[in-house]
Amino acid sequence: MKAAEIYEALCQCRNPEIEGGKAPVELKQEGVKVIDVDDNGMDVISHTRYEGEDGGIVEEVITSYDHSRTFELRPDPNHFYITLYDETGNKISDSYYMQMDKI
Repeated sequence: MKAAEIYEALCQCRNPEIEGGKAPVELKQEGVKVIDVDDNGMDVISHTRYEGEDGGIVEEVITSYDHSRTFELRPDPNHFYITLYDETGNKISDSYYMQMDKI
């Protein structure tokens, strides 16, 4: 799967206004190389790199507020930052989506 296809699949999956796309587990099952990236950024839940067969890269960073904040009741927004890079590392496109948990 090419990097642009991975990018589109993730964007569709994370966009709360549309249905479709492919979750990371589905991409992995289809043979996409998935690499977990160490990221100590504030509120980072995960940072994942997907390698396309064309040499392009897609990175997805998921953030959420710090759950260790005692007695703070509010909806839990999950933020998805998805970026597409070409085979030379130049950024081609990026997208941002937010999904709210229901309380």
